[in-house]
This record gives sequence, C-alpha cells and structure tokens, in this order.
Amino acid sequence: MHILIGLLLATKAGAVVSPPQVAYDHYFDAVSFALEAQASADTIAYWLVMTYDEGRINVPVGSQLLLHLRDRSVITLATDREVGKRDVLIRRWSDRTYYYVRCYYPITLAQLGRILDKDIYKLEISTARGIIVRRTRNFKPKLSTALTAVSK
Repeated sequence: MHILIGLLLATKAGAVVSPPQVAYDHYFDAVSFALEAQASADTIAYWLVMTYDEGRINVPVGSQLLLHLRDRSVITLATDREVGKRDVLIRRWSDRTYYYVRCYYPITLAQLGRILDKDIYKLEISTARGIIVRRTRNFKPKLSTALTAVSK
C-alpha cells in the first residue's frame, strides 16, 4: 500500500507507461500487460493495458476482463475505448500471421491494491466471439514492477 501512496505523490503530469510484463505465455497464445498512469489536476487515472496475442480477435468497447483473485473474489474491468488501427500490430511470417491487439481497461487504486494483496490466478477475456479463459502465474510481482515503473 505504501507503493500506491508513493504513486500519488510521485506521478507527474502526463501519461506514464510501464514496460510490458508477461501475464501468460503459452505455445500459441500470450498476453502482456502494462500499467498507464495519467495525472490531471489533483487526480491520477490508471489503465491496465493488455496486449493480446490470441489470434485475430475483436474486443469491442465495454468488453469485460475478469481478474480472478486467489481469495476467490473477482475484479471486473471493462474497456473504455474502441480498438483502433494503432492498437493492432500485424506481423506476417512465411507460415503464420500474428495479431497483437492492445486494449485499455480503467482500473482504480483500490483494485490495484487488492491485486497486490491477493494476486491473480486466472483471466477471463470477453471478445466479440466469446470468452477466453487463461491461467496466469506470478502476476503480483509483475504488477508491482509495473507500479514501480510508473511511479518514477
């Protein structure tokens, strides 16, 4: 919790984005995340920025991301902006094409604190075609690293 208080004091005006951290990486699917902090007047807004390598997926505005915590509670986040051309990176290889889709989920300071307290063991990603369920390990230390990066 001391890190979170330090964030309030240390974050400067403008957006600060942490380096990407791997949430999970399986053979054909992966997700990395970053934390973005934006200071405005006397408030700081946070976004959990998820970059999906799950194939050609569509994540419309309002799609939910469910974060399952170790204490069996769930934090529900929802995208707040449309995925645009700048949010999709396409890499073509001779035998495969990779689609990296970046989505922004607003997250509160209280939700960040709960994740740091309890840790996440599973993600449920809502897409236009259904729900993707993936297990994750060691999310808490990676989020802590991201928080430290945006507080500098």
